[in-house]
Amino acid sequence: MSTRIGSEFGTLGERLAAMKPKPAERPVDLARHVWVQSASGRQAGLLVAWVPGADGT
Repeated sequence: MSTRIGSEFGTLGERLAAMKPKPAERPVDLARHVWVQSASGRQAGLLVAWVPGADGT
């Protein structure tokens, strides 16, 4: 008996892996909690977009 039997459906390991349910993809959370330093002190903030200025900062 040969251990190298070819199959058009892939190896036994590949076929078993294809039968397993795929893990649910975690949605990307675009917002980030940040600390903002202002004239009134340090405050909690929520960063929802980062847009560079004209000078690249």
